[in-house]
Amino acid sequence: MAGVGTDMWLRNHDACASLAQDIMIKINERNEAQGDKSRQAKVSAMVRQSIQAFSTDFNRLKEDLIKAVASFQITQREIERRQTMIDTLTTRQRQIEQAFKNEPSNLDNRTSLFGQGIGPVSSSLNPYMDEADDTRNLSVADILQQHQQTVKEQDHGLEALSRVISRQKKYGSKYRRRGQLPK
Repeated sequence: MAGVGTDMWLRNHDACASLAQDIMIKINERNEAQGDKSRQAKVSAMVRQSIQAFSTDFNRLKEDLIKAVASFQITQREIERRQTMIDTLTTRQRQIEQAFKNEPSNLDNRTSLFGQGIGPVSSSLNPYMDEADDTRNLSVADILQQHQQTVKEQDHGLEALSRVISRQKKYGSKYRRRGQLPK
C-alpha cells in the first residue's frame, strides 16, 4: 500500500508544479494586456484564485511529506529527493509572489529602467563604464601593455613576499630546534 501513497504524492507534486507554471503564464498574460484595464483586472482575479489554490495544494503536499516521514513509508534518500522538490516549489512560490506584485503599470516607465534618452549608458547606472583618466586616450594595445607591466610588478612583489616568508619560516624552525625563541 505504501507504493500507492508514494505515487499519489508524486502526482500531487506534478499537479502543483503544473499549477505554478500556469500561474506564471497568467501573470505574463496580465502584463501583456497593458492597455486593457478590465482584462488586467479579470486575469489578476484569476491569478489570485490560482495562487490561493496553489498555496493550499502546496501546504497539503508538505503535510503529506511530513506524515510519510513520520510513518516511515519512504526511504531516507526519497525523503531528501522530495524535500528538494519541495524546496524547488518554495522558490517557485516566491517567484510567483514577486511577479504578481510587479504590476504592469510599474513596468511601463522605461526611463526608470534604462535612464534618460537613447545613447550611451550613463555612468551613474553602470559604474564600470567610467574610464580612468590615465587610460582614456590609450589604444587597446597600450592598455594591454600597461596591464602586462602591472602583472609583472605584482609577480615581483609576490616573489619578494615569498622569500620573506621562507626566511621567517627558517628562523622559526631554527629557534624551535633550539627550544627557545628570541626575546
